[in-house]
Parts: sequence; structure tokens; C-alpha cells
Amino acid sequence: MSVTDDDAAMNKAISDARASVGEFITRFQNPSFDESDFAVKVPINDGKQTEHFWLGDLSYSNGVFSGTINNDSETVKTVSLG
Repeated sequence: MSVTDDDAAMNKAISDARASVGEFITRFQNPSFDESDFAVKVPINDGKQTEHFWLGDLSYSNGVFSGTINNDSETVKTVSLG
């Protein structure tokens, strides 16, 4: 799904996610028995293009998430599924 940079709903979702990332990290590092398959959405830039990807198979170290690109690219060509 493509949205413009000034899309109010998307900008609110991004703001809400950033505001709650500390809680997310705590739960990711100490999940309860019914929490699994954590993922984060990350922006990837390729020149003037930016596309947001789901990142799965997460790890978190020194303030940085790492993982596997979990969806196909539509515009950015520097990453691919997997």
C-alpha cells in the first residue's frame, strides 16, 4: 500500500509506534508464553524512494533491530524478501 508523506493516519501510526517502542522491546526481550513472532516495520531508502518493510526473525542489540525482510519490494531495489 502506498501512502503520501502527509498521510495523517500513517503519521499517527508511526508516532504511536515510536512512543511505545520501549514497551515493545521489553516484551520482545521477555515474552509471555503466548507472545511470539515479533516484527517491526522499518523504512528502507533507495535514492529518492523510501519503502517500509516488515522485519521478522528479529534480534535486538545495542539499540538496533536486525532481522529478515518479510515482504516483497514494490519500489526499493536494494533489499528483497528473505
